[in-house]
Amino acid sequence: MFKLTVIIAGYLLASKVSGESYDYCEVLRDSLLFYEAQRSGVMTDETKSKLDWKKDSALNDQGENGEDLTGGYYDAGDHIKAGLPMAYTVTVVAWGLLEYPDAYEACGQTENVKDMIRWGTDYFLKIYPEKGVLYYQVGDVETDHSAWCRAQDMKMSRPALKANSDHPGCDVAAETAAALAAASIIFQEGSVSFYSCVSLD
Repeated sequence: MFKLTVIIAGYLLASKVSGESYDYCEVLRDSLLFYEAQRSGVMTDETKSKLDWKKDSALNDQGENGEDLTGGYYDAGDHIKAGLPMAYTVTVVAWGLLEYPDAYEACGQTENVKDMIRWGTDYFLKIYPEKGVLYYQVGDVETDHSAWCRAQDMKMSRPALKANSDHPGCDVAAETAAALAAASIIFQEGSVSFYSCVSLD
């Protein structure tokens, strides 16, 4: 699903040339709405107006030292927040906007896609609380998959897993850095300083 917005944006431009009558704007809008439905944390009034069933959830997500780990996106239809696929998703969508800005603009989705990207990057800034530490997952897979409920009704324990010098996580750290770097181009907030491997001092 994470590549869908990029593919649709490309098809949208191609369809204008070929004269196809498919409504790619509708699909692009709905794919962004999918991401909105996967949001964790405190819902905005805008999200509540689009998805009236969507409520605040996982407001107690925190690191082992009490770090605020609320926000981000749930993964794969469950309530795990998995750092690698989340970072990859934000990176790909961000580059899709950079490659096809006219398609998003033509569909009136520029602000929506920027909001989707910022929701992810705001979370990424939280999961890097100090040098050499990166939280890469919130929630236990076995516990989460044993409970079928809405996100706002979760009562199970949600441990946070982190990468550090004892447990390297270069892959997720590098992808998170890529997401932040791509977002910095979109929002023109300057360069992003992020260690590519949290096992480094």
